[in-house]
Amino acid sequence: MSLHSIGSLLHHCARTKSYCHGTSLHAASVKVGLLFDTIISNHVLNMYAKCGRIYDACQLFDEMLQRNLVSWSALISGCNHSSHHLLALQLFTKIPFVPNEYIYASSISSCASLRYMQYGQQVHCHSVKSGYASVVFVSNSLISMYMKLGMFGDAVAVHACMTGPNLVTYNALISGFVENQLPDKAFEAFKMLLHKGIVPDKFTFVMLSGVCPESDNFVIASLLHCMAIKLNLDSSHFVGNLLMTMYSKFSLISSVDIAFGCIKDRDVISWNTLIAAYSQCNDHLKGLGVFREMNSTINIHPDGFTFASVLVACAGLASIHQGKQVHAHLLRNNLLSDVGVYNALVSMYSKCGCLNYASNSFSTMHSPNLVSWNTIIAGFGNHGLGERAFEIFELMLESGFRPDVVTFSGLLVACNHAGLVDKGLSYFHSMKEEYGISPGIEHFSCLIDMLGRAGRLKEAEDYITKYDFGNDPIILGSLLSACRLHGDISIGELLAQKLIELKPVTTSPYVLLSSLYALDEAWDSVLEVRRLLKISGLKKEPGYSIIEVEGTLKKFTNVIKRDLDFSSHGDISIGELLAQKLIELKPITTSPYVLLSSLYALDEAWDSVLEVRRLLKISGLKMEPGYSIIEVEGTLKKFTNEDLLDTSGDLESRTHLDLSCTKVTVLPNYDGQLGRPEYLYWTRVEELQDATGELKSLRDLNLSLTLKLNMLPNSIEIHPSTSQHVFEVRAHIATEMRFPDFSNLKSL
Repeated sequence: MSLHSIGSLLHHCARTKSYCHGTSLHAASVKVGLLFDTIISNHVLNMYAKCGRIYDACQLFDEMLQRNLVSWSALISGCNHSSHHLLALQLFTKIPFVPNEYIYASSISSCASLRYMQYGQQVHCHSVKSGYASVVFVSNSLISMYMKLGMFGDAVAVHACMTGPNLVTYNALISGFVENQLPDKAFEAFKMLLHKGIVPDKFTFVMLSGVCPESDNFVIASLLHCMAIKLNLDSSHFVGNLLMTMYSKFSLISSVDIAFGCIKDRDVISWNTLIAAYSQCNDHLKGLGVFREMNSTINIHPDGFTFASVLVACAGLASIHQGKQVHAHLLRNNLLSDVGVYNALVSMYSKCGCLNYASNSFSTMHSPNLVSWNTIIAGFGNHGLGERAFEIFELMLESGFRPDVVTFSGLLVACNHAGLVDKGLSYFHSMKEEYGISPGIEHFSCLIDMLGRAGRLKEAEDYITKYDFGNDPIILGSLLSACRLHGDISIGELLAQKLIELKPVTTSPYVLLSSLYALDEAWDSVLEVRRLLKISGLKKEPGYSIIEVEGTLKKFTNVIKRDLDFSSHGDISIGELLAQKLIELKPITTSPYVLLSSLYALDEAWDSVLEVRRLLKISGLKMEPGYSIIEVEGTLKKFTNEDLLDTSGDLESRTHLDLSCTKVTVLPNYDGQLGRPEYLYWTRVEELQDATGELKSLRDLNLSLTLKLNMLPNSIEIHPSTSQHVFEVRAHIATEMRFPDFSNLKSL
């Protein structure tokens, strides 16, 4: 075997990192006595270095009788690529020759990785003295080093001294500016690249596509897409996926569809990105449709990220039927090994109100992470089971996990929904005092909402004054809603004025202030607020309903026209005549009065609204309480609201019912009559125990419980002093539910 043949084969092994074949060639060269040749020794040394075998490379380097500049360059480059940066710098100080551009570039890269600023500057000076600093290869390494060290001014200075910057140069500049959170500088470097006539590559797209949405620079985003089309890169899945991700961050779902349609070789990441984009834009129905299409595509197999996105869509639709189908698919195909999928599953069941399934899924996880604990805590907290959320939090601490901002968000929500204000304040203050976590806007918003619901408006106002979040629209809106709930016009008026000055993007401040004035019967102020709302040009988005029919989800939009000119169509006069005729017939229900009042309200005829209410009061008619028709063991039974909420009733006798609420708070009046509920929090209870203690499955029964709150007597007032008489059905129902035992997780 000739010297040239062995050299070529060793070079091929180094390029392909074929360590086994390389060692065989090393043995063959020793056997035929060629290892004494410096060229062959350098080839073997380079092979070991490129394969990451630094120990073998160093041993061979020490045994070499003659070492030249190539020997030092191969070993130092290998140390740098194998992350042995300190060894590379130690070798650099021992070189008996003037280093070449490869040694300088490797040494500079090692300085950047070790964050050795002074040493890097010394190597830079050494390269200037030796004349290698002007080499593009070395200059690019210097730019990367200075960018990693945060010295972007020096990086720009190096670029200014270059005579022929290339694509790698501008990619290094763009990457450095992005890492240093200077998106405008990155866009300037990109424009310079285009001005030089240099064609960007996929790495340029990677860096800029991520920073465009963060800086809200849609112009550069569109330019990137145009460049991709011009260079015929938009058809590749790599660039196409980047464009889809970029447009999804802009919430431009139509552009995401266009980018997806241009990809010829779609991979699983392309489908995952499209599903996630629909979920991010709250179009969960289309997201599930894409998943079905993906399943029918040949050679495309969903992975953990796919199912996580699909479960997010199911949670967004509150479609427990679809979620269970996905869960069954995961079990059948043994795809529940990923903790991310488990977390999405727990989140889906929690948001659908199936806490039994959520807690069962959590308890079967082998290694729950912090996200898992946060998800189950938030699940119980959102459904009013605060005590259960607190128990899991204590188990989390015992398991060695340290809470983060998301953990405290779940705990504060749990305190809010359970009405545990003092405990919520304790958690809020412990964030900074015990764990060193600064409360964010989400924690402060929950705190204000919690204090507002409890009627502690002055205390909430003091917190707003104390912290820096005082002018945040979410917090001001939360306290304004509490003012409307408790009828505090003085504070509510000030808050609403602040919100309107901030130019809100929703109609909420106007609607809340209008309702607040209406409660005080200040109709002139109501008209003024509605006039301001009309001037603002804001429109309330129509609501919609999603109904599941035979496994298919249907979406229905509810559009109500409120700005019609009734007088021009004669509708108001016809409705008025019909209602008056009905009133003359002395009706036995309040319906004619209510309908006529609503008709006048739509036309903003407030004096007429008051007159109709006066006539209703004179008539002596009362609104009948609502009732529910519930199927119990095959028999339809009628229950009034008083029957369902009677505090003296025996709940155990009704555990066969599929109650759709786990928390009903009732405030009785002083005379013992049933008062108006302050608030209700709904969830689904699928399994309860019957009177014998056996678990009774109700998931196959199509049952419902609807409490028609608006049908309760409006004459009953709620007083803060009755808060100690709060009766919680939730506590009784929770005792009937079976939750997994979390004690076995203490050792995890």
